[in-house]
Amino acid sequence: MQIHEAAEVVQIVGDTDANEKLAQGWKLLAVVPGLAQGSSLNTLVI
Repeated sequence: MQIHEAAEVVQIVGDTDANEKLAQGWKLLAVVPGLAQGSSLNTLVI
């Protein structure tokens, strides 16, 4: 899938929310480092 094929792109913080979206049929496009300095969370682009 190419990014231009996506109908909607959202950013999710945290595994639980990401897993819920994936279970609903969303596709994972990217995982990027945390939001703020010292943050251990990843931002998932779905």
